[in-house]
Amino acid sequence: MPKKLVSRRVPLDLAQGLVSAENIVSYPPGVPILIKGFLIRKEDIDYIREVKRAGGIIIARDMSLREVEVLRPP
Repeated sequence: MPKKLVSRRVPLDLAQGLVSAENIVSYPPGVPILIKGFLIRKEDIDYIREVKRAGGIIIARDMSLREVEVLRPP
């Protein structure tokens, strides 16, 4: 029987090196920055911050982007 993966919320600053449990998209142009199941890199976090600074919209569970949903190892 496969193990159930559990997620948790962590501050964006602490998400580097963890696996995303949510999709985070920048708009415009509507391109995913983070995709469920992919490793969160420093470059991803920096890009999210740059989009926000430039006035772009980030579509995520926590629209303030204080926290992101990541997978917790079984």
